[in-house]
Amino acid sequence: MELKLGFRKPAVIMIVGVNGGGKTTSLGKMAYRLKSEDASVSS
Repeated sequence: MELKLGFRKPAVIMIVGVNGGGKTTSLGKMAYRLKSEDASVSS
């Protein structure tokens, strides 16, 4: 899936889901990908 960020800064991504749904894992993967694309990631 393509995620287009950058047209507005800062970008805020909100993740919502049930317990055990993989939110933390998904956020970690997303942060790793964004960092590899030279984006600034904050928590």
